[in-house]
Amino acid sequence: MSLFWLNVMIAVVLEAFGLWLTAHLVWPRWKVVGKTMFYLSLSTALSWYWPRWALIFIIGHPLLGLGIHIWLCHSWGLTWWNVDAEKYIQAQKDWVKSLENRQKQ
Repeated sequence: MSLFWLNVMIAVVLEAFGLWLTAHLVWPRWKVVGKTMFYLSLSTALSWYWPRWALIFIIGHPLLGLGIHIWLCHSWGLTWWNVDAEKYIQAQKDWVKSLENRQKQ
């Protein structure tokens, strides 16, 4: 098996596991499709041209997402490992509204 296909399989497994755990926390819902397409397309392209370096992105991107999730949950006063989906989505909506209000000023 070539390194290309190994990288692509690792990316698919990580994406499927990530979606299984966190897809219900993504708002708006259409972002799930966009994020999946971005991650798998870029992972495949990087694996085709630079298979050894692509693994850094394939593993690093989900780790970066986990880090951002932990940081956001901490700043919103939520537990990152057992998030109430309604509170998490409401916190995202409130954050977007605060950014919109800041731009209007």
